[in-house]
Amino acid sequence: MSRKPLYLTLPLAAALALSGCSASGSASEDSPAAASPSSSAAEASSSARTVDAGSSTAPASPEASSRAGNNAALSDAQLKKAVTAYFDGKTGVQIMSGETLRAQAGAAGAMVEGMKISPEKCNSAQGIDIEEELKKNNIAVGTYPNPDNPMQTFTLTVMSAGDPAQTQAKFDEGVDALDDCKNMDVEVMGIKTTMKMQEATVKTDAPSALALQTVTTVQDTKIPGTNVSLLDDGIQVQLQIQGEESDQESLQHIADEAQRVLDTLKSA
Repeated sequence: MSRKPLYLTLPLAAALALSGCSASGSASEDSPAAASPSSSAAEASSSARTVDAGSSTAPASPEASSRAGNNAALSDAQLKKAVTAYFDGKTGVQIMSGETLRAQAGAAGAMVEGMKISPEKCNSAQGIDIEEELKKNNIAVGTYPNPDNPMQTFTLTVMSAGDPAQTQAKFDEGVDALDDCKNMDVEVMGIKTTMKMQEATVKTDAPSALALQTVTTVQDTKIPGTNVSLLDDGIQVQLQIQGEESDQESLQHIADEAQRVLDTLKSA
């Protein structure tokens, strides 16, 4: 069976974990709570179509322990710091570290296995051990629900790959596979959604970039969205906005924001 590559699945796992996060958390919190079914389905559906998340003898610091088991250049702590800085203390931001996401991977995996995606060849997640894959990479995710628009959510996912070459190959494979999955039906948690997406053009300094304009229909409500994903030597940044339709100028602004985060991570 043809599958979308794993670089799309790591952000999916993060989004599914985030679907249980409260919009009332602060940027320093890593605690899950309840979210509305429609926002959870839209977030999971959008991630399903667009994306892709050393030992020491000394006492382990949070940064050192987050590197254990993989060769990622950046730690969970460094990635979380970049996400926190991007949202700059906005009220209602929920930020999750790789450690938290891995702890919730079992629940996320069960939810993924329950997803129904058509056409079947576009199913990126079933049969994949999300917990194991999250161990191979370091990751952090931040989500900010707009208090003035309940349908609008900003999500930033940053990842440092344990195997940059493999991640690059999967990214390229995923871009090539997009033509087959521009229209999909997804059912998650009993909620049926339909999705349409169109690849867009943006200018960035990243060697690999993918920009998508999307429309997710959840319970007869159409939710426009934009997703920009950049990859440079194993460091991946994905900036996603749900609930806002973007013209070319807005799309380029989102790409510029993603590039700014990528540049920050590359200089870390």
